Amino acid sequence: MDFDGQKKLKELKGSLKREVAERKEIIAKIISGVGTVVAKEENLVSQPEPGYPNLVYELTNIEEFSFRASYKRGAMMGNEITIWPATCVDAPCNPPLEISWETDPKKCRVSGDDSFLRELPDLIERIPTIIATRKEKETKRKKDFEEKMRKDEEFAQLVSDAKRLGIKVQ
Repeated sequence: MDFDGQKKLKELKGSLKREVAERKEIIAKIISGVGTVVAKEENLVSQPEPGYPNLVYELTNIEEFSFRASYKRGAMMGNEITIWPATCVDAPCNPPLEISWETDPKKCRVSGDDSFLRELPDLIERIPTIIATRKEKETKRKKDFEEKMRKDEEFAQLVSDAKRLGIKVQ
């Protein structure tokens, strides 16, 4: 190999090393972050069954993405995190981003659409805040709805009392 060929090979090797190191760091943050967040939020969508201890957690519509973490134990050991655009309502779009591993997440496999991979660590860090805001809005919505129902019941009782007392109600 001539000098230019060796130089290009060395540049390629250095570039590939940086890319692999960056990808490993991003994947580690995703595995750790998604696993922690989905388990904490307790969005369990699949309970373990005897002989098939599989836990599946899911978080949907977190900004632009939905997340599923599947943890299998026993003879069918294996773990998988699936991430897809939230615009795919019923099921993950093809191909979702899939990160899978057996026992060591450092030896994971990545497949599917990874075009949004770099965005995910920042989003994952914001998920607890996003969920807290969601819960606050839902609590306020429920409170407002209950207040409206209470007022509607009061008005219905008032109309009922008025009719019972012979008052004409329009």
